[in-house]
Amino acid sequence: MPDAIANLQVPVLLGLVPLLLATALFDLRQMRIPNVLVGAYLCLFAASLLTPGNLDGVALRLLAAGVVLAVGVAGFSFHLLGGGDVKVLSALVLFIPHQWLAVFALSLSVSLLVGIALVQVVRLGAASPTSRWAFLRDTRRFPMGLSIAMAGLSLPILKLTLG
Repeated sequence: MPDAIANLQVPVLLGLVPLLLATALFDLRQMRIPNVLVGAYLCLFAASLLTPGNLDGVALRLLAAGVVLAVGVAGFSFHLLGGGDVKVLSALVLFIPHQWLAVFALSLSVSLLVGIALVQVVRLGAASPTSRWAFLRDTRRFPMGLSIAMAGLSLPILKLTLG
């Protein structure tokens, strides 16, 4: 595991932080994740490839992102996932070394459970059809961008704490 974590570069991970926060905020506020945000993830990934040593395992990361995209499109076609969620999750997987995909999947699973609990608690106290926050108006859907952001934010935290 430490070798996989060493492959993640701190500047790239810190560049992800504002994108992840924006993902959560857009999804909570509008229940949509704009394509320009997905483009920003892809630009950061392309820029990260210019740094020495970041080409290691890029083919496997592209394959993993393609699998996530394919499964996500299937989930989208059955109305299980939002299109923005699928695109952002696929883009985020590009940053994760293949050795660390299982850890990320576990982090995403925990983040989904925590996200559902948080959203439900907030909705119990503040749901309103006149709220400026879409997740408080539309209580039939879940803003998965919040959980994706939480899982993504675990990457720099683990990198900074585990070295």
